[in-house]
Amino acid sequence: MEKPIITSLSARGQNNLETLTKQVNSSYMERTFSDITDYLLTNKKDDLNEEYSSSQIETTTTLKRWKNRMENNQGRTSIYFKNNNDQLTEIGLQDIIGDYSSQILNEEERPIGSSQVTFKSINLVMDYTPAGGK
Repeated sequence: MEKPIITSLSARGQNNLETLTKQVNSSYMERTFSDITDYLLTNKKDDLNEEYSSSQIETTTTLKRWKNRMENNQGRTSIYFKNNNDQLTEIGLQDIIGDYSSQILNEEERPIGSSQVTFKSINLVMDYTPAGGK
């Protein structure tokens, strides 16, 4: 049986914002980081995920604003993946997720109820620097 892929997106340096987490189908490995970021920024219940909490909605609002500023060349917004050693590597939004699979797919195990569940994870981080700022 194929292991589930749990994807997360957090805001770098913004400890007050909750990390967004969703399960994705393996078909996302053929899509772009922009696609998976847009999916993570969408607050909709689907076959794999519930709607976001109010604190997660606050995170989506902030990260959507950052992504919009990037698309309008207002400051610098960067997307990184985090590997098992917590090292960040910058990626392009139009890059294909599967091209990085050996680097970004982390295998994790967590207790759920009375059993240990093993899954794959993709951990993304978004960072924003205002134009002319640090």
